[in-house]
Amino acid sequence: MKYEEIDDIILIRLPQDVNVSEAKDFSNLLEFFIQKGFSKFIIDFSETKFVSSAFLSILVSTKKRLFSSKGNIILVNINPNIYKIFEITELVSFFDIFHSIDEGIEEFEKKY
Repeated sequence: MKYEEIDDIILIRLPQDVNVSEAKDFSNLLEFFIQKGFSKFIIDFSETKFVSSAFLSILVSTKKRLFSSKGNIILVNINPNIYKIFEITELVSFFDIFHSIDEGIEEFEKKY
């Protein structure tokens, strides 16, 4: 899992498979940055073909947690198969989903 800071935004690039082990690493990475005071995250799914339910749970709980600090998680570059999972679980309306990293950054600039 790769990450970079873009001003006050943390961009996290997910691996091809986000299994339970990767989900735990993702959770630890989010917690590390939240403890450092970050509250804006862009999650890049461009390489991702599989996500576990544990990963989805972490996404939901972290977004709820960030809401109180006026933060957010924006999802970008989701392929059609992963997007279907978000539709089936009715998470499409819960998350801000965009086609590119640039669109995600623009969203943060407009709203936060």
